[in-house]
Amino acid sequence: MKLKLDANGHVVVENDMPVYIHDDGKEIPFDAPAALGKITSLNAEAKGHREAKEAAEGQLAKFAGIADPAKALEAIDIVTKLDQKLMPVRLMP
Repeated sequence: MKLKLDANGHVVVENDMPVYIHDDGKEIPFDAPAALGKITSLNAEAKGHREAKEAAEGQLAKFAGIADPAKALEAIDIVTKLDQKLMPVRLMP
């Protein structure tokens, strides 16, 4: 991608933006403020995704020793039912 130059070797400007010529010959003005704004926006989005991923990995690490999640859930269900049966029932006088 090259800057478009006029006959005097000066950069061609369109709507206060320098014009670039792509390899396929297409000419496009470059809006630097919009490009910088988009880069900033994408960086913030990437940071949010990275932080969410790190938080999810931290939560997932708690379960690292569980080889069979289905059996773990079944065991939790069994223990919960046992606890419910073993808890003393208080009758109101």
